[in-house]
Amino acid sequence: MKIRNRLNHARTRLRVCRCKRQIRRAARRIDPATAEMAWWHAETLDPYGIYGDLPPELQSIGREYFLAGPKREWPVLVHEVRELHPEISDEEWSQLMKAARKRDTSWDPFPNFHAWGGAHSS
Repeated sequence: MKIRNRLNHARTRLRVCRCKRQIRRAARRIDPATAEMAWWHAETLDPYGIYGDLPPELQSIGREYFLAGPKREWPVLVHEVRELHPEISDEEWSQLMKAARKRDTSWDPFPNFHAWGGAHSS
């Protein structure tokens, strides 16, 4: 039983690492100046749904804000895109996000989300 638990843990860690890598790649492709913003309710501690079932005491649903590029391939949390652009001042970032909110936000946030095991994977 211990071996099976270790294998399951290792598989989960591998899946999480792959997902995080995919998220970082997607975040690098998003240009804050042309990004579109959308929000939806998601687990606050696991908005991408990559960690599996959280214990009940850690489950909390909140409004999470995501950005996507023009092709809307991979939605990425706003703060993850922000971390990649330290050269942008807070004031300029605020203006970029106001513009992003005004762009079309009626897009489907999960067009390819299931491909890397996201929250809505089947």
